Amino acid sequence: MTTIGAATEVVRDDERALIDALVTIGGRHRDDHDIFHISRTLIRLHEANLEALGGDGQPQQRFAAGGSLLGDLRALHLLYAQASIDWVILGQGAQAVRDAALLETVSRCHPETLRGMKWTVTRLKLAAPQVLAGNG
Repeated sequence: MTTIGAATEVVRDDERALIDALVTIGGRHRDDHDIFHISRTLIRLHEANLEALGGDGQPQQRFAAGGSLLGDLRALHLLYAQASIDWVILGQGAQAVRDAALLETVSRCHPETLRGMKWTVTRLKLAAPQVLAGNG
């Protein structure tokens, strides 16, 4: 990746992948109201991030098959971690080329990715004891 345009496209792909994963997880775990409703909220946030970057909301990847709550949350967390790093890279690039508008977009959108990461950790902490002890 050698250009701001390429870095921006990587972040767009991350945002699309997060939207796709959240749609899948929300659908798989409809009976868990927190998962279902927070996934919908996060989808809207990532769609807004994608719009801010000038991209459409069409996912280009499919979320991995599986279906267990722990597996889904783990995979989602890894997507969030990847997206967060890519936002950092894009922000550094925006600073280097003195693109104030892009830097403002990164500053506004990256915290939403961090919010999603925190949520996945919280949900993993809640679900893991129940699942691993055979109660979930």
